[in-house]
Amino acid sequence: MMSNNREVVDAEWIQLITEAKNMGLEQAEIRAFLQCHLEKEVEKV
Repeated sequence: MMSNNREVVDAEWIQLITEAKNMGLEQAEIRAFLQCHLEKEVEKV
């Protein structure tokens, strides 16, 4: 079950990174974009 959850999480992050790249963000901007998303996820817990 853990691996399935991990695969889902990995897929979500890959999707986010792909979206960020498609928006034409630079590496530092992608990092900030992912950090913002991560903080929102942590707040849910």
